[in-house]
Amino acid sequence: MKRLAILISLLALTACGSMKQISYLQDIESGESLPIGNSYEVTIKPADVLSIMVSVANGDANLARPFNIVTSDAKQISDGSAGASSMSYQHGYLVDPEGYINFPIFGKIQVAGMTRNQLIAYLENRIREENYIKDPIVTANFLNLKVYVLGEVNRPGEYSIPSNRMTLFEALSLAGDLTVYGKRKNIAVIREDEGVRKVVYLDLTSKDIFMSPYFYLKQNDVVYVQPNKRRAEQGAMSPLWSTIISGGSLLVSLATLLVTVLR
Repeated sequence: MKRLAILISLLALTACGSMKQISYLQDIESGESLPIGNSYEVTIKPADVLSIMVSVANGDANLARPFNIVTSDAKQISDGSAGASSMSYQHGYLVDPEGYINFPIFGKIQVAGMTRNQLIAYLENRIREENYIKDPIVTANFLNLKVYVLGEVNRPGEYSIPSNRMTLFEALSLAGDLTVYGKRKNIAVIREDEGVRKVVYLDLTSKDIFMSPYFYLKQNDVVYVQPNKRRAEQGAMSPLWSTIISGGSLLVSLATLLVTVLR
């Protein structure tokens, strides 16, 4: 009976240790409130591709056409009003290495560093102030916002950022969460910004992760989940066991051949 009690205690301690290794946000109390910093928005960078569409709130819709790029296979589609039609447009604008796009009518515009909302406000104000359209409506979105999740997750790969923002937890969720072999306390986020590549390590078990500027991911961030010691040991042993098995098979084959010859 005493041995059984000891065994149960050891199993309980092992279970507690395992929970501490895989549980997230271990230092948050139930009902605890955490301040939310300034709302995060992705800023435009070189190599981004932007969708920009200009339309008219009130007045002649044709006034907006010079600001939109028409595809070569555009088709007129009646919108139900007499003589009016809409067109199919190509809205992709590639931000060049200097941070500019080539926008109709205005030519080159410096957009790097702006948020999506700042770009919308800039274009609407300029179109209005230069008397092209009295009530312009500009919509703008990113077409290539992506992050990459690698390492000890269930579905590593490339994932699009919806709604122009994504948290680290959301990215890991899309990747199927960490495997049991992933290190929760050393999640690497690799970011390139203004010609500099930086790597930071975040701890999923601590509430301090919410205060990190890397909690909200940016376009082209790479999230890497390192393997824990157990996985590393398994990886190191696998080649060794393969060599042992291969060598054993070879010895068995040679022994069989030798017995056959001696007969």
